[in-house]
Amino acid sequence: MTEPAFVRLNQEKWQRYQEEASLSGPLKTDTLIANYQDVMADCAYAQSQFPGSRVSTYLNQLSTTYYKAIYDKRRLDWRRPLRFFFHDVPLEVAAYRKTINITCLIFCLLVAAGCISGIQDEENIVKTLGSGYVEMTLRNIKQGKPTDVYSHGSETSSFLSIVWNNLRVDLITYAYGIVPILGPLYIMKVNGIMLGQFQTLFFLKGVGLQSMTAIWIHGTLEMGACVMACAAAMIFGLGWVFPGTRSRRQALMDSAKSSIRIFVSVLPLTFTAAIFEGFTTRHTEYPLAIKLGIIFGSLLLLVYYYGILPYRVSHKK
Repeated sequence: MTEPAFVRLNQEKWQRYQEEASLSGPLKTDTLIANYQDVMADCAYAQSQFPGSRVSTYLNQLSTTYYKAIYDKRRLDWRRPLRFFFHDVPLEVAAYRKTINITCLIFCLLVAAGCISGIQDEENIVKTLGSGYVEMTLRNIKQGKPTDVYSHGSETSSFLSIVWNNLRVDLITYAYGIVPILGPLYIMKVNGIMLGQFQTLFFLKGVGLQSMTAIWIHGTLEMGACVMACAAAMIFGLGWVFPGTRSRRQALMDSAKSSIRIFVSVLPLTFTAAIFEGFTTRHTEYPLAIKLGIIFGSLLLLVYYYGILPYRVSHKK
């Protein structure tokens, strides 16, 4: 085919593509990609048949325009974060449902173990929480303010220190996944027993329910984030221990990608829990209905996001 014939055959199409590229906002990314592939095919033909020609230069410039349009559209596509949190993460959770369920069960058993050890001997609580913290808590209970520890400092400074500390703990928890199984189990043991003994201390002093309506305002999401961070760490390590038919390197890479997606979903929970702890938990004067609304609302969020949504997304796929 001669160059003039090639131009006559495709000129209208190229003009349309050029107009669509300059008005790329309304176009779907898939349409841009299809046009880009067609232009690239024409460009390759022109460069092979008519090297150094005007049409080759023109098509090369048009393909560059399309590349930039596709890149910018993908970069600015606000739907990508929504897809990540409401499609990609639920799929990963569904794929590793068994591991996550076992992690939740182990954590609950460790919390129960902490409660039992605290009931058997209060000295166990002192050893775990520290004598200074226990003495301060007992003073607060005597003064009729069992959760007064959350009232110290300004709301903003408390929030900032809490969110920084909790995000650091999440990262450390995930990092323990590099020691397969044993690392996450150690973190669950420390946090589970501490939580059980901490809550038991209030019940032993007769203010258990009163403390729960304050502690679990932020504790529901905080502990949910802790469990899911442990689950992500567990998934990370298990890929290396149980590679299946894959090489250990490939299995580790696959499990790392999946676990990171799940771990990232924990960060908004940690951030929200820090908001509650910094700005809400301290207000013990709030009506009971508001407190219970936040607690059960947080619980429903966890059940829906990590339980119901993964089931729906995986079955829809």
